[in-house]
Amino acid sequence: MMKGVLCSDIYKILAAPQYEYSITMFNDEGEGTISPQEAKWFYIRPVNFMIQAPSGDDAVRPEVYLWKSTDIKDEQTLQVLKRLKNVANQYGYGFTVYDFGSGNLPKKFSHIAMRNMEETKQNDLNESLDGSAMRSYYKLPRAKMVVVHKSRVEEGIKGSRTRNIKEIFVESNGERRRMSTTNLHAARAMTHHLNEGGEYGDKFGSYIEGSARDLENLKALLSELEIGGRSHYASKTMQYINNLKNNLKLAGTPRGYQTQLSTHKELPRIGNTYIDNFANKLGTLGSDHDHNRSFAKYFLLDECKMLSEYLNTIQQNISTDISDPKEITRSAKRVCLGCVPVDGEFEFGEIPDDENKVLMFGNKIVDLIQDGIIKDAVMGICEKPYMEPSDAKFIIAVGNSLLGNKPKKQILLEPELESLKEWANGKK
Repeated sequence: MMKGVLCSDIYKILAAPQYEYSITMFNDEGEGTISPQEAKWFYIRPVNFMIQAPSGDDAVRPEVYLWKSTDIKDEQTLQVLKRLKNVANQYGYGFTVYDFGSGNLPKKFSHIAMRNMEETKQNDLNESLDGSAMRSYYKLPRAKMVVVHKSRVEEGIKGSRTRNIKEIFVESNGERRRMSTTNLHAARAMTHHLNEGGEYGDKFGSYIEGSARDLENLKALLSELEIGGRSHYASKTMQYINNLKNNLKLAGTPRGYQTQLSTHKELPRIGNTYIDNFANKLGTLGSDHDHNRSFAKYFLLDECKMLSEYLNTIQQNISTDISDPKEITRSAKRVCLGCVPVDGEFEFGEIPDDENKVLMFGNKIVDLIQDGIIKDAVMGICEKPYMEPSDAKFIIAVGNSLLGNKPKKQILLEPELESLKEWANGKK
């Protein structure tokens, strides 16, 4: 009898309108129930609490157990914990708090917590939205997303709250900001960011907005490339699009947000000047500079991942001793960023066979290179009796700095560049 009264009071606290919690209850057998008196387990979203009510046959002092997913910092949630503790003590029960993953959650019910905690991209975003005929809401303890629709939401149609979006706002700490995008996953990611104490205009907030903007630019570029039959660049663009989609979806989930935040901190910082300069060299890629700029940004990010490999290739092929290692690193970074200084234009003539493609290209550009270390490395590679695949990749990467230096101002060696890459990767 006492347990039923306690569970009813626990439910009353959690169901208070000011908290806006979603409560799911389970009985002793792990089956769903709508009766607080029958509940053994309470799962509370979006704060990710799991509460176990005491058993009636406890031999020792019975306890109310609560599991939480993260450190609790906001005053409202701390207030809820205090109220739960007080009501448990009022009925003579103890109150113990654990973190998820501490090993104390009974296996019988651990799947319930994990199933509900994991708000992954596999869940339909529409299920987390509710609201009125013209507005939809996604609510977290310390932040909220407000979606304004162009037309009335059809409640009977699945996914209707994810369509016909006019604009999206995010709210936190009494401040409302309009998102520069109507991408729901980006807005949801921003909502999680604000909920975790982030700010709209901080580094990760700007990254979310920028990713959504780049996503739209790349989609437009992809359409243009596909119409023009530019299959190589279309494939590369699609790769960037899929990566951005996945990153934004993950950032809009509790666990994925933390992962994306850590990943973002490890990304190389590429200055706008380098991106703009490289985008200018891609003048014939697409008709819109912003679209080309988004492509340039992710192309250079990929190249920066090759820094250690390019650095190793330089060290293995230069003929002179460099006293300052920083000079070699600077040159390797120039290769990654497509900004090796060059002077002059080049023509690419007929190539007799596949095996000589990279060698001939290296010999063609070596005299144009104005970085002494890189020039020395390219000369060393071209003088080898046998070229390693890593050497070929390095020369191809150096070639990115000559984008636009052909007399016709075409993109570098397309389709010649693709043939070089296939050869370097052992596809021919």
